[in-house]
This record gives sequence, C-alpha cells and structure tokens, in this order.
Amino acid sequence: MASMRGTCAVVKAASERLPAVAEPCAARQAALSTGPASPNPASERASGRLTRASAPLAGGQVGQGPTADGDDEQPDSPPNGEETQKWAAQLGHALATVHAMPSDRLAALPSVFERSGGSQKVFEGPLAARIRSGWTQITAAPEVLTHYDYWSGNVVWRDGKLTGIVDWSGGARDPGGFDVGWCRLDLVLLIDDRIADVFLAGYEGGIGRTIDDMALWDAWAVARSHDAVEDWAPNYAPLGRVDLHGEELRRRHSQWTQRVLEQA
Repeated sequence: MASMRGTCAVVKAASERLPAVAEPCAARQAALSTGPASPNPASERASGRLTRASAPLAGGQVGQGPTADGDDEQPDSPPNGEETQKWAAQLGHALATVHAMPSDRLAALPSVFERSGGSQKVFEGPLAARIRSGWTQITAAPEVLTHYDYWSGNVVWRDGKLTGIVDWSGGARDPGGFDVGWCRLDLVLLIDDRIADVFLAGYEGGIGRTIDDMALWDAWAVARSHDAVEDWAPNYAPLGRVDLHGEELRRRHSQWTQRVLEQA
C-alpha cells in the first residue's frame, strides 16, 4: 500500500505538470485500490485483468472504447494508413512526456528490478541469452517514471486524440526502454513492425534523441513475453481483433523475435 501511495503522488505530480497525458490520481483511485501490481504484465494479461481496452489501433479500425468520463463510445470509421501512423506517433509522444518526469520525484516509487517482471528469471526463448548478457547495460540505464504496462489498451482516446493513460497500479522507476519495447511489441502484434517504428519515431521526437540500443529493449520485451503471448488473445478481442487468436499471436511474436535477433 505504501508503494501505491508513492505511485499515486508521483502520477498526480505528473498530471499537474502534464495534464493532457497523466490522469489525476483521484480519478483512478479505485483502480489503484484493487490490489498490488502483478509482478509481470504478461501474467496480468493472461489472467484477463487488462480487458478495459481503449485503443484506436485495432487492425485499421479506431475503437475509442471507454472515455475519460467512463462512457462507452462507438468506434470511428476505419482510418487510412496516414491516420494510423498519427495515432502511433501520439502513443510515442505521450510516453515521452511521461518519461520526462523529473527524476527527483521518483524516489518514492519501487524499482521494476524489485519485481519478478524485472527479473532475469522470467526470460525465455531465443533472446533470453542476449538479455542476460546485456543485463549490466540494462540496469545501468537512467531511470524514469515507468508505466510498467504501456500498451495501446491502456490509453484513452477522444475525438482522435490521446487524452489519458490508465492502469498506473504498476508505476515504477525503470529505464525508459522497458515501456518503449513493451509498446512496440504490442503494436507489432496488433498491426506490424512499421507502425512500431512510427511509434518509436514519435517517442524519439519527444525525448529529442534517438535510441541507439533499441534492439536490446525490444529483446527484453520479447524474452519477457515468450511464454505467455498466446494467452493475450482475450485482451485483443475487445479491440475488435478476434483474428488475433493464440496461434496468430505466436506467429507474429515469432516473426518479431526473428527481426530482433537479426538486429541484436
């Protein structure tokens, strides 16, 4: 509970500084009070906790989902490729804004490395060895305010604009690549690697620099999710993506694994 209060205080400070991105803490108190964060976001998705999706990037269809007022809205008409890229860029800009939270505000937050989701024990698959060999580089990276499960189902959209980020129960201190790699993986599963690259460009534009070691952070996300990706299918169904069944998710995950292997 103490760490939850710390998360609440930091996110409230972020919302005051960045009102268009982080929700005020009071508006999500019920979500924070449901219990401690899962040790690994993958296990949350497997258990079906992350079902209140509100993503616009659903295979070319804009599903706005629950709004900041809690009212359900009908999906907009299907976007064209340019519009989809704009949404992906907004996801990147929003995350960059969250990561810009001053580091002196983060002391009350737990470190992601204190959770099993930030442990080497959860790594599986072809990229597990790569992450273990680069672990010193990962743990030495600068810490930022980390959402812990930043994906397209944990943001709120209104009139085509990203207006909020929900589910801060896992908020922590961590290298920014933790969030970036996780969201890129989600976008690969939802659409393709080109949209994941648009998201990355939006994030890099927001932080004012390129991430030279992105393959390492992508590899971290892939290794953390290797054993669980088939179980995420129920979380994509509310986005209108019933085609993303377990077998299809594994196929896309394997393709992304191969691309990251070639770059890592």
